[in-house]
Amino acid sequence: MHPTDLSLKQKRALIRREQEAARYLIAQYGEALDRIRREVDGVRDLLEAATEQPLRRRYAERLERLQQTDRAIRHHLLIFAHEATGTITGLQESAISQASEDAPRLMRSALGPGPASFEFRPPAPGVPLSLVGLSGDGQPLGLLLNEVAGSTAAAIRQELVQGLIRGKGPREVDRRVRHVSNISRNRSLLIARTEMIRAYRTTSLSAFKENPSVVKGWTWQCAYDNRTCAACWAMSGTEHSNAESLNSHPGCRCSMLPRTVSWSDLGFDNIPDSRPRIERGVDVFDRLPGSEQLKILGPGKYAAFRDGRISLPDLVQQTRSARWGKGRRERSLRAALS
Repeated sequence: MHPTDLSLKQKRALIRREQEAARYLIAQYGEALDRIRREVDGVRDLLEAATEQPLRRRYAERLERLQQTDRAIRHHLLIFAHEATGTITGLQESAISQASEDAPRLMRSALGPGPASFEFRPPAPGVPLSLVGLSGDGQPLGLLLNEVAGSTAAAIRQELVQGLIRGKGPREVDRRVRHVSNISRNRSLLIARTEMIRAYRTTSLSAFKENPSVVKGWTWQCAYDNRTCAACWAMSGTEHSNAESLNSHPGCRCSMLPRTVSWSDLGFDNIPDSRPRIERGVDVFDRLPGSEQLKILGPGKYAAFRDGRISLPDLVQQTRSARWGKGRRERSLRAALS
């Protein structure tokens, strides 16, 4: 099987695991949200209560109830953060295991047909496992998810306070609380996918480095679908050394294809060089129907691309964060045109 097709097949298996975990996390978060909404209902009673009591007494009661609600909401969100930490750690472990099996198959596919007896060294022991339980900034996953829980609890409290101060109706408060709560859920799901794929990539790269006589570098490969951003389409097919890791944006599904030497370089002079060619993402993109290019780029960027005012590489922006390090994301149309 061609390395591109094999990598996409392996990636689909990896994403299926992540989707199973996502369904579990969504169910767990749904339970937390039900508990949160019951707490919010207590504040709703204050919103609907008669205002015949003295102002000072009403204020004291509302403040006390808000504080109780805030503590309860933080508690429910921290319980979810603990559950999510365990789930994501399990995803990292399964990704490491899968990458350890996938990397030799990818290396053989990249070499082309050859002797079945040829063996590859596995990833360096301890290197991938050192990732388990950690996030991309090297901090424990639990701390990152606790941060998400804390910021969500603060946002919910803010919505409740604004509801009381501005006299918003219970239905409006409910809507706003659900909105900020869903942001937390989506961030947790994004962390799950990002950390799983990071563990997979790190393990793959470790396997490449353990076989320096075979693998001389790697080629960036995107997912080749309309959910792939323009930056990843542009990067796909670019070549990199084993000293470089694949640094992209959160949730990126791109992978690394090994760039190998030929069989003759490995001492098998009687085996012809049949290493598969890896296409550039920009060339694959150019062959897509305009309707697909429009889905990927959006109206403004598609019009500029079609008119020749921008190219795909113009949409790649390199980023640097003191916390998360280097990365890449899609550049805005204004920045691409400037």
